[in-house]
Amino acid sequence: MKKIAVYAPHQREWEPINLTRAVFEIKCGLFTFMERIENLLGERDSNFLVVPEFLKDAIAYRFSARTVNPDFLEAGDIVLWGDVVFTENLLETIIATKDGATFTSGGRSIATVLHDRISIESIEKLNLPRIEVNAKIPEGIWDIPLMNADQIIEDFHSIRQLNDFSIFPLIGSGSRTSRIELSNPGDIFISKETEIEPFVYLDASDGPVILGEKVSVKSGSIIRGPFFADRGSEIYTARITGGTTLGPVSRIGGEIEASVIQGYTNKYHDGFLGHAYLGEWVNLGAMTSNSDLKNNYSNVRYPITESQMLDTGRIKVGTFIGDHAKTGIGTLLNSGSNIGPMANVFGGGMTPKYIKPFSWGIDNNTLYSWEKARETALKVTTRRNVTLSHQEIDLLQRISEKFWKNTD
Repeated sequence: MKKIAVYAPHQREWEPINLTRAVFEIKCGLFTFMERIENLLGERDSNFLVVPEFLKDAIAYRFSARTVNPDFLEAGDIVLWGDVVFTENLLETIIATKDGATFTSGGRSIATVLHDRISIESIEKLNLPRIEVNAKIPEGIWDIPLMNADQIIEDFHSIRQLNDFSIFPLIGSGSRTSRIELSNPGDIFISKETEIEPFVYLDASDGPVILGEKVSVKSGSIIRGPFFADRGSEIYTARITGGTTLGPVSRIGGEIEASVIQGYTNKYHDGFLGHAYLGEWVNLGAMTSNSDLKNNYSNVRYPITESQMLDTGRIKVGTFIGDHAKTGIGTLLNSGSNIGPMANVFGGGMTPKYIKPFSWGIDNNTLYSWEKARETALKVTTRRNVTLSHQEIDLLQRISEKFWKNTD
C-alpha cells in the first residue's frame, strides 16, 4: 500500500501562527487541514509528516504515532501539501495515480506521487509530469477567516453521520428551548452536556450553528451561523457573526466576526475581533479591538518583518496573533497586524502592524525575558489543567533566541 506524507514547509505568509505549529495544524471550518485529510483517508492514516526542522520535536510529540522527517520517501509514496483543502474526489484521484506525477492547482504543487526513492529535501525539486486540477489553496493566514464560513458549511455536509461527530439536532434533543430564540432550528446542533441559557438567539439562516461537547452559551448571546464552537468553550453575552470557529476551551465575549481561534484562548471582555486568527493561550485585555478594513477600502498589506510587507489582495483583513501573546486593556490593533508568540502588547493608541515574538510593549526594542515569559505561560496553562511539554517549551525558547539573538 502506498504510504502518505503530509508536507508543511515554512512559509512567511503563515506567520505568526506557523512559528509554533505546522501549517497542517491550522484550523479552517470544523477541522484543521490535517484532521480533514485524516477524515478523508478514513482507516488509511498518513504515515509521515515533513516539517521545518525547528518544529520537528514539537510535532513528533503531538503526533507520536507518525514518523516525522524521515530520511527518505519511497517510490509510490504520496506527498500531500499541508495547506490544501482536499476533497474526497481529489484525494481519490491522487491515490489512484500509478505513475510518478505532480498535481498542481493554478500552477502550484499540491501533491506528488513519487516515481523513485528521494530525500525529503528533494520534494520540491522533482521534475515530474504535471496534472492540473482545481483545489482550494489559501494564499496565507489572512485567507483563513475569509474562507471559514464556506468551509464550515462544506465540512458539515461532508460528515456522513452526525453520530460520528458526536452532535445531534437541538430540536428533539430534549433540551428546553422555550426561552431560546431560534431561526432555522433544523440546522442548529448540540452535543453532550451543551448548555444554553435563556434569552440566547441562535440563527442558522445562513449556515449551521454547531455547539460541541460541554459548550456553554450564556444569556444575552447572539450567534449567527455558519458557526462552530469546539468542546469546553464558554460564550459570555457575545455577538458573533457567521464564519467563526472557536477551538476548544476558549472563553469568548464581545463582538466577533468571521474569525478563527485555535483554542485555549481568552477573549472574555467587550471589544471587536474581525477577520482574525488567534493561536492558543492568547489573552485579549478588556476593550481590545482590531480594524479589518481600511478607510479607503484599498488592499491590506501584511507585514512579515518590520520593513517587509505583502499585498494580500484583500480588503477585509484583521489581526493575527501567535500563541501565548497578551494585550493590555484598550489595545487597538491595525488591519493586517502580525503579533508574534509570547508578545506582551500594551502602551495605548494604535499599535504597529508588526510586533515580533517576545516583545514587551509596542516598540519592538524591549525583550520580554524568557524566564518571565516562561513563568507566565506555565501559570496560564496550569489554570486550564494543561501541562506544556518540554518540546513545546524548548520550541518557544528557540523562537525567543531567533528573534532576539543580538540582544544582550
